[in-house]
Amino acid sequence: MYTVVKKTAVCSAGLVILTYYGDYGFDDFLKTGAKNDADIERFVTGRLLKGLPVHIHAAGAGCTAFVVHNERGEILYGRNFDFAYAPSLQVFTTPADGYASVSTVNLSFAGYGKGNLPEKMNPDSFLTLAAPYLPFDGMNEKGVAIALLAVPEADAPHSPDKVTLNTTTMIRLVLDKAATVDEAVELMKKYTIYFSGGITSATI
Repeated sequence: MYTVVKKTAVCSAGLVILTYYGDYGFDDFLKTGAKNDADIERFVTGRLLKGLPVHIHAAGAGCTAFVVHNERGEILYGRNFDFAYAPSLQVFTTPADGYASVSTVNLSFAGYGKGNLPEKMNPDSFLTLAAPYLPFDGMNEKGVAIALLAVPEADAPHSPDKVTLNTTTMIRLVLDKAATVDEAVELMKKYTIYFSGGITSATI
């Protein structure tokens, strides 16, 4: 497996745009899933980062999203990251066995901060290889959009006989595999879910 990434823009506000070429192994991940963040860290570290550790965490969460029609009847979707500090990574993926998509990753979730952004090709920059597993929202080529929103309280139903995913890998599942909202709902029913990073959340 060989993966190449190309960062196309970095701005002073912490916005990074990244195009991801190659296989990020999501179909293999879906065979076992992850019961906790440490399981995701182990998979990504072994599959994509060649042993370079990544630690998933977040703090100070609260989010807002909205959908409206403009004067031409087009659908507009917007969201924010209400985090203490949330450098944003826009990730473009084109999986061989899935739909192309653009998604947004909160880089603080992968351990980045104001003094540690992936601005140069140094060892820390390679943590962005984990980005396909950390989307907070996105839209695929079929027009299916999904978002993770931090909320005060939510109940995550647990089915021990199903493969477990966290909220961000559930979003990746929908972006890669669902062509309609109905397909997305049916896909999500096949898995159980846990809230990652200690954040109670909901997906829409």
